[in-house]
Amino acid sequence: MADETAQQWAALLQKHQDPYAAAEEFSDWMPPLGEYTCVIESVRTGAAKEGHAYWALKGKLLDGMDPVTGESLVDRTFDMGYFSTKVPGMLKTLASALNGGVSIGGDLVVADGVLQGSVGKFCRIEIVLSKNGVYTNCKVKEVIAPED
Repeated sequence: MADETAQQWAALLQKHQDPYAAAEEFSDWMPPLGEYTCVIESVRTGAAKEGHAYWALKGKLLDGMDPVTGESLVDRTFDMGYFSTKVPGMLKTLASALNGGVSIGGDLVVADGVLQGSVGKFCRIEIVLSKNGVYTNCKVKEVIAPED
């Protein structure tokens, strides 16, 4: 019986090998509280189990020092946030910020274009605590021109 269980286990691992190999490693690291400059490296989209559309942004810091260790935070990547149609106000706020602070109105297709077109944009961000003090959030304050 043990051999059969080992074979089933090996078959199960083999079945999931390709998705495992292709998966990105997850990191919940966030910059310390404060303001930074970053570049948006990627925007991942999809549909949540509940049927909501989502956008997940990843950023790379262009400045900053760790206040505890004194180490540079430059080139550290982090998840800027997960935004979905489940909370449309937050999504709309982000789309407007990435649109140079100009509201895009109520058109979700336009918002999607702004979010997906944000890769490579330079932003001033602020890392803040949530109202309940439990979560760390990234707020896009403004899109800025890249420095020469």
